[in-house]
Amino acid sequence: MASLSRLLSSICVLLLAVSLLSGCGKKLITSKTARKNVSPSLKTSLRTAEQQRNRTKWIDDVDARQFEDDLEAIFLIERPSRLTPYPIP
Repeated sequence: MASLSRLLSSICVLLLAVSLLSGCGKKLITSKTARKNVSPSLKTSLRTAEQQRNRTKWIDDVDARQFEDDLEAIFLIERPSRLTPYPIP
């Protein structure tokens, strides 16, 4: 039983050492590559490229809906105001 425990613990230590030495498998970042692109994952100062695309699409959607509301107001096709209790012809 003690030999099995010793074997399992040595296997765990070996796996831990291999994982620590190998890392995540990414290539090393040198100072030259870091100077080329200091913040590679950011498109703006706060957002990644995907977050910026999502924000732009959301703004475009809101603008398009607001444009339709503005057209209704320009052509006077929106419903009458309900601020008065009296019917509006």
